[in-house]
Amino acid sequence: SYRSYAEDIHGAGQDLLTLIDNLLDLKELETTEFELHEETFLISEMITACLTKVSEEARNRNIDLTCSIDPSLPPLSGDKSRLQKAIHSLLTNALKFTSPGGKIQIDVTRDKDGSCQISCEDNGAGMPPQQLAKVFCHDTHLSNIYSNPTIGIGFGLSYVKQMTEKHNGTVSIISSPGKGTTVTLYLPADRFR
Repeated sequence: SYRSYAEDIHGAGQDLLTLIDNLLDLKELETTEFELHEETFLISEMITACLTKVSEEARNRNIDLTCSIDPSLPPLSGDKSRLQKAIHSLLTNALKFTSPGGKIQIDVTRDKDGSCQISCEDNGAGMPPQQLAKVFCHDTHLSNIYSNPTIGIGFGLSYVKQMTEKHNGTVSIISSPGKGTTVTLYLPADRFR
């Protein structure tokens, strides 16, 4: 029906708009004029907002989405909307590669030195070592997009890494084929007030 075609076209248009926005954000990160829009906020509120955005898809795909946040975390000083986009990107990647009936866990913990770890762990497809070595390079997935559309174009993890580094943090990733992936963001203690 025409309505179905219109919905498909609208959905494809939204996907294209998201892709263009992501490309622009990634290119902006690479410029020397890039500035963080700093504010102070509760990390729990940011994570909750991200979970809310993906919860319906997780329910529809029968994926168990859980979260644990250390209640002792003080407010975070950083670019809330961009960090939220990075966390959202981690969650959408985890959803993309986790089969129905799978699990995704977000853990936010505070280390003894005051720094914070945000981990997104799934029990999805995982990655072999040769793919893991290239995971943060945003141009390595383009050749596979038509042969395997679930791969995506690889901008998400590159954005996560660059945004975390702009906050003086680091990112690590552990993955194994068939066992899942864990991506951890480390934010330094001086980001917490």
